[in-house]
Amino acid sequence: GDTQPVIAPLVECMGTHDDEYRAILGKMQALAPRLATIPREFNHDRPEPAWLGVPFAPFDSAALYTLVGHYKPQLYLEIGSGVTTAFAHRSIRDHGLDTRIVSIDPQPRAEIDTICDEVVREGLETCDLKRFDALEPGDILFLDGSHRAFMNSDVTVFMIDVLPRLKPG
Repeated sequence: GDTQPVIAPLVECMGTHDDEYRAILGKMQALAPRLATIPREFNHDRPEPAWLGVPFAPFDSAALYTLVGHYKPQLYLEIGSGVTTAFAHRSIRDHGLDTRIVSIDPQPRAEIDTICDEVVREGLETCDLKRFDALEPGDILFLDGSHRAFMNSDVTVFMIDVLPRLKPG
């Protein structure tokens, strides 16, 4: 961003991964023909990804699709579901992966349940946090929740209770 002055610890942390970021950008570019087969306009009747008409930026969608295909997780655990779940599912299908999708969301679109292997229909702040112990190195945990941080919100629970219990990798 344009934070002035820059947040030095974040710049330092992010800068140590520049080569990895470049490699992922190269993979995104190589996947352009596959990504081009994804529809432009979103259809609310199907749990399929699309570039426009969704609350998720196209570049971020392409990055998610690429990361799932690159890391080949055994488990993709998502807090908050919707078009991101559809992009992850499409990547799993296109790359022939055996990845399980677990969705934690109190109120997703009903169609999302059809592309998940397990659904947890409660908020992060009330679900059993032991389920995060199943994540292994290489798995993907994706948070797209309320985007609000206050006492016992999903964002606060994620930062204070979930992140510290994750295994490295």
